[in-house]
Amino acid sequence: MLRCVYIQFKSLRTRLADFAGAVDPNGKDKFFVTYCSGFPCHHFMEAAEILVKQGFQPQGYPGGIQEWAESGLPVEGTQVK
Repeated sequence: MLRCVYIQFKSLRTRLADFAGAVDPNGKDKFFVTYCSGFPCHHFMEAAEILVKQGFQPQGYPGGIQEWAESGLPVEGTQVK
């Protein structure tokens, strides 16, 4: 996924300031996606709930980065295979 801010779920609560700083130019009302590496991970839903409580408006993507990449959609970054 292009222009992603990668934050592991286990550190999301402690890195909310990093996330907020990265998206600040866009504003909390912009479109955000939470996702996992693939099935059967459900952390994307929990991450979305955390972000909603912080005033963001995220949408969860259940297929994760694996489905995204396998569908031929654009990806970038050091985690891309």
